[in-house]
Amino acid sequence: MTLAEDVLPYLSFSAICSTIGLFLCGLQICSRIRQRGTTEGTGSGPFLITFISCAFWLQYGVLKQDNVVILVNVVGFMLQSCYLLYYYWMTRHPLQDV
Repeated sequence: MTLAEDVLPYLSFSAICSTIGLFLCGLQICSRIRQRGTTEGTGSGPFLITFISCAFWLQYGVLKQDNVVILVNVVGFMLQSCYLLYYYWMTRHPLQDV
C-alpha cells in the first residue's frame, strides 16, 4: 500500500465530518429565528444556495458513483430542506409570544 492509500480513509472520514458539520451551521440560524420569533432580518439565501449546491453535488456523486459524495450531499440536501421548510413556516407563522 502507498501512503495515499493509507491516508485516504482518514481523509475521507475527515471530509465527511467537516462538511456535515458545516451543514449543521444552519441550526444556529434556525435557533436565532426561533428566539426572535420571526425571520425578519434573516435571509433565506444561505439555505437556498446550499440546497441547490447539494442537489448538484448529489447528481454528480450519482453519476460518478462516489458513495462519499452521495452520502454527504444526501445529508446536506435533507438538512437544507428542513431549514428551508422551517424558514418558510416561520415567515408565514411568526411567533406572537416572543
